Amino acid sequence: MIAIDSTAAPELAQIHLESVDPAWSEDSFQALLQLPVVYGFRDQDFACFVLFSIIADEGEILTFATRPQFRRQGRGKKLLQDCFNYFFKQKVEKFFLEVNENNFAAIQLYEQLDFKKYGRRESYYINSQGETATAILMSRGRVK
Repeated sequence: MIAIDSTAAPELAQIHLESVDPAWSEDSFQALLQLPVVYGFRDQDFACFVLFSIIADEGEILTFATRPQFRRQGRGKKLLQDCFNYFFKQKVEKFFLEVNENNFAAIQLYEQLDFKKYGRRESYYINSQGETATAILMSRGRVK
């Protein structure tokens, strides 16, 4: 797990472009990573990354992406586990996220990491073709 800052924005935007529709811009990543409550991490090979917002004892996964050629190898799962362990040591008690209902691989991964579904946001996501999808809201607490 390697911490990243706003200088990583070009690489983050490229990985996001390969993974998310619509992808976030380089400027968006630069702006986010300059906020004092946003933390970014990547794996050793920059195959995947995750951005968190941490406020008090709660964290939110803002975005998480893995390059297509590195998916289903356990890299993203390990990165997330390392991040959770780090933040739990920093006294974060609970994590939240939202995920596109059609992103079955991500939902399965989050469930493996003890996230539970607790709600929905209808028509939350809009892709580049104007199609909408529901966001599934998930959370997990410290595993004792």
